Amino acid sequence: GFMLSTIRTKIRRLISRDEDVDDFEEPQLFCENFRTHKAKEVETLEQRLHRMNQTPNLLHTACKHCDVEAVSYLLNNGADPNSTNAAGDTALHVVLGSVGRPTDQKIVQELLFHHANAELCNAAGDSPLLNACRYSKSSAISLLLAHHCDPNAANLINGDTPLHVISMNGDLGKCLTMLLQSGANAFVCNAAGKLPTEVIHATTCGISASTLQEALNHKYRLAIRNFLLALGRMDRPEYKLDQMMIQWMFG
Repeated sequence: GFMLSTIRTKIRRLISRDEDVDDFEEPQLFCENFRTHKAKEVETLEQRLHRMNQTPNLLHTACKHCDVEAVSYLLNNGADPNSTNAAGDTALHVVLGSVGRPTDQKIVQELLFHHANAELCNAAGDSPLLNACRYSKSSAISLLLAHHCDPNAANLINGDTPLHVISMNGDLGKCLTMLLQSGANAFVCNAAGKLPTEVIHATTCGISASTLQEALNHKYRLAIRNFLLALGRMDRPEYKLDQMMIQWMFG
């Protein structure tokens, strides 16, 4: 449309003058809100960027709003896929740092194709894989693991591995299975001395067997059972699960 044509023209002018696309301070032009020409919402985006103390970055904004076409255009015109904001987030962190959207996978593919470093950690100590695990982005997890990301790379501050993060926040079915199949180590403790099987206790023991059965896909039951049994945790009193849950997991 007209606005996309306008932004492309401005970017071409920047490129022709050898200016840095990453420093272009009009991120709102790639925002989904701008497509509806709502100036008020554009101002809100600018205010939000400044409130988060982030230098406006076109690529990050395009990733945040899951604009695949904009991401591809910027990368093809020299945008740095490894540039960071004030929080140390790269474009991969940005696209994986919120609830999943249908275009996440395509953007991750574009970034990896353009040599985004999937091992970089942000100021919170998280890698893109840890972000993906935190929000149960199974497609992104699969892409990152296929890109040879270390399934045991821990948070630089709290020592949580992808298994810890999945156990606390994520999908105990598909995501857990992918990590285990990729060599994730269930014997690694975090900085608090907790194993993944110990942090899973807090998220599962308050859930009834029937609720858990509905939440998890039947075909992943064996992987989950093996994970819980990996260190013999179910025989400790503080890790006892109710009989209904045990019967379901072993049935």
